Amino acid sequence: MNTNTAYQEKTKTELLDIISSQAQQIDALSEIVRILKYRQFGRKSEAVSPEQISLFNEAELPKKAADIEQADQEIHIPSHTRKKSVGRKPIPDYLPREQCIHDLSESEKICTCGHALTHIKDEKSEQLEIIPAKVYVIQHIRKKYACRQCEETIKTAPMPAQPIPRSIAAPGLLSHILVSKFQDHLPLHRQEKRLCCRKPTSANLVC
Repeated sequence: MNTNTAYQEKTKTELLDIISSQAQQIDALSEIVRILKYRQFGRKSEAVSPEQISLFNEAELPKKAADIEQADQEIHIPSHTRKKSVGRKPIPDYLPREQCIHDLSESEKICTCGHALTHIKDEKSEQLEIIPAKVYVIQHIRKKYACRQCEETIKTAPMPAQPIPRSIAAPGLLSHILVSKFQDHLPLHRQEKRLCCRKPTSANLVC
């Protein structure tokens, strides 16, 4: 009788341990399901594809919920090779260069020992510069000639061909206005303010 009672107590204890272990595993699996639902249906940046859910194998899951939570908080980033930065990229060679030479004064070219310094090399550095749009007036002066003998022939030098006949806008200004309007989407009234022109000059130029 005592043997049966002891066996029953042992069996009862083992069953309770199994139930407790399974309860912990259920809690852990429920937590994983909650995390996966949040990642899939939560914010876009944290959403995962449904195919990734199959990566979780129940047989490979830790037995304790604390281990699962710790594994979820840890992120392992594989090592990778990153190219070493070589500094600032050089300015393209196709851009025109304008040299600005900085030299020492004649007095600074004398060493403290009294002898003249010798030029050994140039230290070069480059900067990007831009020339803002400049509005100016082109005066077309057409030479006119006449015959003083017969007083019948008069010739005037012709004007170059213009995009818009009798327009006050030169080809460069017209191209600048059209590119700013249709490519850069800059309205004409803003171009007028930028070019410091009175209304409605720019609007009339393209009409």
